[in-house]
Amino acid sequence: MTNIWEDVWEDIATSELAWERELHDSLRRDLTVVPPFKVWSNFEFIDLYGAAFDVDMMVLTRAGIFLVELFAGTGEVEVSDRHWRWKDSEGRVQILDNPVTLARDRAQRIREFVDEYIQEARCPTIHGVVLVVRDDTTFTFSSPDMNRYITAVPAHPTLPSVIGALESGDAPGLEPHRLTEDVLARFEHALEDVGLFPSKKYRVVGEWQCGKLLETSENHQDYIARHIRQDIRRRVRVFFSPRNVAKEQVERLNQAATREFEMVRQLEHPSILRVLKKIHDGRPALIFEHPEESIRLDHYLELRREDRDGGQMTVRERLELLRQVAEAIQYAHRKKIIHRALTPQSVLVKPASDDASAPSIHVYNWQAALDRARQTGTRHIMGYMADASAVYTAPEVSTGQRIGEATDVWGLGTIAYLLFVGDPPAEDHGALISLLMKRQGLSLTARLDGIPEALEQLVFNATRPLVRDRTPSVEAFMEQLERVWNELKLGDATGSDERDPLEAQQGDLLDERWKVMGRLGSGASATALLVEDAEAAGKERVLKIAHTDKDAMRLEREARELATLADARLVVSCHGVIDVGTRRALILDNAGESLRERLGSKRQSLDDLRRFGQDLCDILRELESHHVWHRDIKPANLGIGTPDGSTKQLMLFDFSLAGTSPERIEVGTSAYRDPMLPRRKRWDEHADRWSASITLYEMATGSLPRWSEDSSPLFDAETRMVLDADAFPSSVRMDLSAFFERALHPDAGERFETAIQMRRAWKKIFEDTTHTAHDDVAASIESATRASSVRELELSPAAREALDRLEVFTVGDLMDAHPQSIYFQRGTSATIRKELQKVREQLIARLPEQDRPIQDDEPRDKRDYSSISLDRCAEYAFSSDSDQLAIAMGLDDVEVALPWPTRKEMAVASGEQERATFEAFFDEIAAGWKRAHALRDLRDDLSVLIERNGGAMTDEELARALLAWRGSRSRGSRRMALAAVMARVALEAEATMGADARYRLHRAGRANVIVLTSSDLHEVLAPLGRRADALAGSHPLLGEHTAYVELARVCEEYNVTPPRSGRLLSLAAATSSGAALSSRRELYPVGMEAKRAIRLASGVISSQQELSEEELIERVMMRYPDAEALPRGSRLEAMLEDLGLPLRWSQEALGGKGGYVSTSSRALHLTGSFTMATSVFSALDDREAYDLKMFEKNLQSSFEHGGFRAMMANPKHIGTIEQRLLERFDDLERASSDAIWISALEAAANAMPRRKLRWEHLAGADAPDAPEKHKFLFGQVIKNACAIAEEQLESWTGKNILLVHPGLFGRYAEYGSMQVLERWRDKVNTPNGPRVLWLLLPADLSSDEPKIDQRAVPRMSPNEVLRIQKKWLARVGA
Repeated sequence: MTNIWEDVWEDIATSELAWERELHDSLRRDLTVVPPFKVWSNFEFIDLYGAAFDVDMMVLTRAGIFLVELFAGTGEVEVSDRHWRWKDSEGRVQILDNPVTLARDRAQRIREFVDEYIQEARCPTIHGVVLVVRDDTTFTFSSPDMNRYITAVPAHPTLPSVIGALESGDAPGLEPHRLTEDVLARFEHALEDVGLFPSKKYRVVGEWQCGKLLETSENHQDYIARHIRQDIRRRVRVFFSPRNVAKEQVERLNQAATREFEMVRQLEHPSILRVLKKIHDGRPALIFEHPEESIRLDHYLELRREDRDGGQMTVRERLELLRQVAEAIQYAHRKKIIHRALTPQSVLVKPASDDASAPSIHVYNWQAALDRARQTGTRHIMGYMADASAVYTAPEVSTGQRIGEATDVWGLGTIAYLLFVGDPPAEDHGALISLLMKRQGLSLTARLDGIPEALEQLVFNATRPLVRDRTPSVEAFMEQLERVWNELKLGDATGSDERDPLEAQQGDLLDERWKVMGRLGSGASATALLVEDAEAAGKERVLKIAHTDKDAMRLEREARELATLADARLVVSCHGVIDVGTRRALILDNAGESLRERLGSKRQSLDDLRRFGQDLCDILRELESHHVWHRDIKPANLGIGTPDGSTKQLMLFDFSLAGTSPERIEVGTSAYRDPMLPRRKRWDEHADRWSASITLYEMATGSLPRWSEDSSPLFDAETRMVLDADAFPSSVRMDLSAFFERALHPDAGERFETAIQMRRAWKKIFEDTTHTAHDDVAASIESATRASSVRELELSPAAREALDRLEVFTVGDLMDAHPQSIYFQRGTSATIRKELQKVREQLIARLPEQDRPIQDDEPRDKRDYSSISLDRCAEYAFSSDSDQLAIAMGLDDVEVALPWPTRKEMAVASGEQERATFEAFFDEIAAGWKRAHALRDLRDDLSVLIERNGGAMTDEELARALLAWRGSRSRGSRRMALAAVMARVALEAEATMGADARYRLHRAGRANVIVLTSSDLHEVLAPLGRRADALAGSHPLLGEHTAYVELARVCEEYNVTPPRSGRLLSLAAATSSGAALSSRRELYPVGMEAKRAIRLASGVISSQQELSEEELIERVMMRYPDAEALPRGSRLEAMLEDLGLPLRWSQEALGGKGGYVSTSSRALHLTGSFTMATSVFSALDDREAYDLKMFEKNLQSSFEHGGFRAMMANPKHIGTIEQRLLERFDDLERASSDAIWISALEAAANAMPRRKLRWEHLAGADAPDAPEKHKFLFGQVIKNACAIAEEQLESWTGKNILLVHPGLFGRYAEYGSMQVLERWRDKVNTPNGPRVLWLLLPADLSSDEPKIDQRAVPRMSPNEVLRIQKKWLARVGA
């Protein structure tokens, strides 16, 4: 036996762990060696790209190839799609990325490598599986499909044996491949030839021992590392490159590491992870700080959500984390650095050390960032992002569009979504795009009840799919965030000295003097607050609060510098340094709107450029006259204020670097710093003028100048700045070019000598600018065509400049421009607006609509069609001969295009009466589509999209995804119609491939479903639809998890692997005849009664103080879009009153426009992942006190005013809680649900003929092995018992009832027992029912909804659910 194992089991490295060696011995005893058979253990594998991974075991058997990762943890594990929640034997909890996902990823990497090595044949599938080593580790799964690819040692009581998995593929998720010895032998040779290296306990990089692997990206891996001589832990990022790579690629890798190091080194902010050092030890590596106990944001939220004793995060805590991230990104943007890959996986959270402190965050993963100062960054951003991040990425990232600050705003929006919902916005990136196509943004209201309008708009506006519609900047996002704080009244208006001013929010009162109006941002050494000064009649000031005592010294120095500028007109005024709480703060005047925010990425109008440019030159003159160097002049430190009370002027602020030693030339923002300072070795007035000149250039162009890529001004005297003269306003282009060639000359001696000289030159540029249109403008209009350049129109220079800023280049562009885009253009005078409007109207009156056929005179096989828009695709697909077909397919009408018409319908619409003639014509057209080079990439796109969405998509889903993927220049509903038609074109072209087609159309239920031919999902489409119809009729509606379990069973019956939850539910609803899917993934009937829809969505409408009728209807229909249309006016008002909802119509609401006003003062709850209440407005910082107060308020209110409550409690404490409630409320009576049911069942059984079913048979009649006759009669008994149990209400009239032991409600739910509970609830607080009915449920407190035996408890609104926490029990017990 020993010799046999020596041949087939190869330990690449001997394990140092005793338990692992024992496991290997155990497997040798249990596994049967049947050739082909081979095991490799404990080896390191380097993939195609150079990333190194440790592999526990690779097993090759006749059943397949398996990569086995070991899990040796003890305790309890809860498995979800993305995470494992592991509670070890000592009670410590960790959140792990799903080890199954990691094992499968490594298996795929090995397969890719072997494929590259054996090019003549494909490598077989390598199964990534997890082997649970301990037989006492318990597992629970969030859904049935989560147990796939998880095996265990044979002694484990519940998990499938690893022996069966390896020998025969006998484990969930595995599909055994009976591989031939030849295939397996070829794989074995390939693996051994490429080289397997012994696993290393540590990887040493320089002086650092790298231990735990944290993450892997396209070109680096992050480890936790310990210094070899000191007890210091750091995060080490090791860069790697593919094997046998060219020297040039290695150099590019080193440049990437250097670029990231230089970029992050500029970001000195408390919420940005600091980079400490760059080293090179065979490969480049970066050393980052590593805050102890910090974990990724998504792991932190999962940890807090799963707290079984409560402790869920408050609204304040969530908003505070969001604020920290936003301020870090705002700071980076002011440094001209854009993150571009901001996701929850790029944020670390260090948990609070005690109840008095708050969690802190660190943003990292800046490797994809863009340094706008140098215009450096990576184009392939998706490669730098982990798979878990893809679902959070902005649409423009995957489609290759321009990426800028708005992409980071998107990241903030998705982080906010996760903070409040607790789940990603979709299952994958494809599903995210489909969702955005439907809703045009992420909606919290669609998932949660009780969301305030300001919070809903914050997330929705930040996640608009089109950049032009999105919140434009982080500053604007911060302003909206302040509105959320204000609406929720989270500020501290008490003037308490205990609040740290650095954590102050809008509405807080500091030192009984400073009312916080908003947060302006934070930097390396201070945080700025906009405040009202009670001692200055409420005048607006800015408090600049030092982070540390060392930073306070910088504030004192800044105050001294500002004192020397007290008489400077365009410099912000300082009013001294004071103590605010325990911090030092500088008091400043408000400089107004930031020039940086005003600029965005757009140049200024001629008027603003002239005026503000002169102001900036005046600022320089004032600084020079006082011999002060600012050291950081840039748009972010310039405000647009009104120092004289009327005229807007530039104001300079932030003098924190003024007074710094002149020898410190590295300070300031690199984008605006004079690059020639290293030659002069001291800061001087030339450097401030350089910074001002860069700012002027940015004002003129909307971007920064750059140096030539292959030269440096420090080493090449001939090097010059590359000026984009075409971006200058045309009327002053030559003059501006001359100005900047002098102002930005490398040699300081060739620049302007003084600020006064610089101002004169700037003023002269604009002296000859005219705003008067030429007299012969009419003649130019007469000769114009849509294709003519607007330059051919005789417009004034200022008008032409305004059109440049609007990106209007042709006459057609001007005609198509929306009038409001001209009328409301910032910086354009009324005279110019009138000129442009008049010319536009004259052009529209003279020129008819003209189609512009595409010119296709170059060989198509040499052209790249992969990114052309759908409009261009349609031009290739339809010629004049097939225009009628395009119309018949619905090219101009979404209602015709979707669902896809049949060929018969198209024949009728095209006017062709003979079906056979039309079929022949259509087949000929489809064959042409197949041959068209321009449509081949389109067909490939469909294959990719369908695969990304689980192998099947409906025609509407596919059209939406294709529209997001390819884009369209069409407007309105035609965009969707075009996408639907072009998806159909690609499908019909693919169908001509016959057996080689990659996807096919299947009609099921109400839907057209396109399924990959490699998938077997088509077999279950009809059964899924039928099951969805049945489930949609459930009362109450089934939650996502319950519905998924039922649908997954259908797949299992057909031996089909079910897709992920969201995809399976969507497919089932689409293929049904009458089921729909709510935004919370509940299956409900199409046309569901309006009254029921309102009741189910009551939490999303009753939480608002005021709602218009349109807003109320919109919120309900967002939740249940296929429900019956809601009534309006008095009918809607009556329906709300009949439902007992706390909403009443008031004509005075909404400023006299009329609306619904909430009449409730009860707590509101956000169901889903956390709870929020109206008293969160009271600014309680103590979370425990807050939770207790809210619970007590709801409990007391329910007893005082009457009502139904489902009380969820930990099963361990259920008896004690029952006792405490009965002791607390003297008039509360206990009633046992089980006792009521047993009594009703006995009465119902005794009422039946004795010969049919005697009472003694009843107890075992619902057992699996009971006689079928007894089962049938038992069902009749239960139905009769339901009517008897319902009569129990008569004895409870006017009483206060605590209902315990509710288990039989769930057990007999299929016979109607839950409807009995619902009718009991409906009678509460009525003349014929109990005054109070409290249902005490043993439950998982982290669950979204109360359940009895996995059946949802019927409830009116989220207010009817109470979670009884352990802390409340401890308090009342005391």
